[in-house]
Amino acid sequence: TDVEINRDNMSEILKIYMEAHCGQPESAALAISLQTKAFQFHSPSQKASMLSFLCDQLCGSKAVIR
Repeated sequence: TDVEINRDNMSEILKIYMEAHCGQPESAALAISLQTKAFQFHSPSQKASMLSFLCDQLCGSKAVIR
């Protein structure tokens, strides 16, 4: 379904996506940390790791590559 992404629900959407797609232990730990702490309140290095995970997912997406 279409969901509007905004500041209030971004952490929840990111958590759900990461839980469903992460296979690396570090990424899984970050997904778990999103259960108790919003994205905005993570350290800069944790935010960078989450964004790196998303970039890797996009670079490997057949829909994006096409």
